[in-house]
Amino acid sequence: IINYRYFFLYDDSEKIDFILKRNNIVANIESLLINDFNQEKKLQLIYIKVALAIIIILILIDFILKI
Repeated sequence: IINYRYFFLYDDSEKIDFILKRNNIVANIESLLINDFNQEKKLQLIYIKVALAIIIILILIDFILKI
């Protein structure tokens, strides 16, 4: 028995499932929770935007209360 280990992106799972079923390949799934770099970058941008929005709102509230 020869064991091979491949790592694929979660986005490609449907394509991989189709290929495995078409070729009658039995595969074990070991899911490592590794996020895609692009997805991680998008989450960081959302976090920065939310943080900046909160800071701007707090500055505006402080400015209004001083008037």
